[in-house]
Amino acid sequence: MLCLRLSVFAFLISSATGICADLPERKIDSLNQAADAYSKTGDSENEINCLLKALNLAEEQKLNKQLGNVLGSISTFYREKMRNYGKALDFSLREISLYENTGEQFKLAQAYANTGDIYYDMASGNTQKALDHYRKAEAIFVSLQYD
Repeated sequence: MLCLRLSVFAFLISSATGICADLPERKIDSLNQAADAYSKTGDSENEINCLLKALNLAEEQKLNKQLGNVLGSISTFYREKMRNYGKALDFSLREISLYENTGEQFKLAQAYANTGDIYYDMASGNTQKALDHYRKAEAIFVSLQYD
């Protein structure tokens, strides 16, 4: 618990003093770490606020690597914490679109698999969509010779 408090404290200090202001990648990383810390304390409101701030910054700065990670984190938040599969799917589909455009095949396969999980969780009529996304993920993993 002490490490968690220190992590949040370090983030708040760096944000308040502007240490990360000229390094958007670090600020996004700090926001993600703070979101993780809030998640561990059960503070969902601050968790999603940090993730949405990180999303806005990644979009503004056109930082695709960070953007993909944040989209995945937000999708997971809505799927696992809120059970809001519609919002989870929206962010997951944005993640897929991003990785299709950047050509990051491993990340694309992970996004397809995660989207398959969302469709599976949604149930009622989405089983085929889940299978389609799992198959897309599998095809990419096979092409990458990933076990």
